[in-house]
Amino acid sequence: FAGVSMPLIIEAGNSPEFPCIGEGVVGMLEGGRRELIVPPSMNREGITEVMTYTLDLYKVRQDPKPLAKPAAPDSSHEATRKSFLVRLFWG
Repeated sequence: FAGVSMPLIIEAGNSPEFPCIGEGVVGMLEGGRRELIVPPSMNREGITEVMTYTLDLYKVRQDPKPLAKPAAPDSSHEATRKSFLVRLFWG
């Protein structure tokens, strides 16, 4: 699968099918690139070796539905979900 790429839509901090990517996009800006070196314990189910992924972030979308919990216990601001359109390379 060397050089494979595929477009994905990832929710920041919440990507159960691909946990490392959901965590890896946090803090990225549109047009950014990030390399993730991921141990098996944080990877997709069935992966048993350390993997390297390259993420290119194309679009950040603020979802209109607020999260159930506020950002901080004493905060009056509602936390919102962010979705990211990324292109993922591995191999």
